[in-house]
Amino acid sequence: MRIYQILLLSILYYSSTVAAQQKKDFQLLEDGKEWIIWHYNGSDAQGLEKSQEYSFSYIISGDTLIGDTRCMKLYSLNEQNTGNTTYKMALHESDGKVYFIPEGAEQCYLLYDFSPAIGSTVTVSDVLHPGEWYHTLRIVEERVLLIAGQEKRAIQVSIDNGAEDFRNESGWWIEGVGSELGLLNTWGFRMPGSNNYLEECRIGGKPIFKREEFIPMVSGIDCISISDGILAKHGSSARYDLQGRRIQGTPGKGVYIRDGRKYVAE
Repeated sequence: MRIYQILLLSILYYSSTVAAQQKKDFQLLEDGKEWIIWHYNGSDAQGLEKSQEYSFSYIISGDTLIGDTRCMKLYSLNEQNTGNTTYKMALHESDGKVYFIPEGAEQCYLLYDFSPAIGSTVTVSDVLHPGEWYHTLRIVEERVLLIAGQEKRAIQVSIDNGAEDFRNESGWWIEGVGSELGLLNTWGFRMPGSNNYLEECRIGGKPIFKREEFIPMVSGIDCISISDGILAKHGSSARYDLQGRRIQGTPGKGVYIRDGRKYVAE
């Protein structure tokens, strides 16, 4: 009888441990988590033709009590290429939703909501104009992706504000990571001439997201092997690396993107 009791307790302990680990994997806010973001300029409307300018990062360090809400503190490092470390805002997570509280304020504003199903909408606040600008996003697609050795749920959101100029703008949210455009750009808008893209997210120095792995998973592009000489013979379309940066001149050996397809330059 005692053997069965020990076995049952072991099963319950294992199940609770697995459940706790899964919850942690989906948790966005963790002390020490860092988002490394590349800022590009000179991009086109699709964010493809761009030149790297500088990198900056967001990092969660410590917590604070705002009103009755326990929040994590978010700092920016080298934002605007200043070299400074500054306090950005407070963040709070509950039931699949993430809220932000601007510095000096107490009101929470919705930043993420991972709970809606495909076809439904969610309205988030603009971090630059909290309480003034809101963006209604429609969940248009959902996938489970293997990123940095872990399965993560990714949802594609599309702006649904009714403005024709923005209707086709969309981006991906990844559980435990946030937006592919950077932690605080949740609504998918890419501004021509100035864009941020999440290159890596890590916790304790261990990467949990790499853009170079993520982009091929959601782009739907095929991979072909072809010599650069053949490419030159059949046209001179723009070529990009796997981070979306345009390649100037003749590329060396490696994997590149041309006409929406990946190819291996030999």
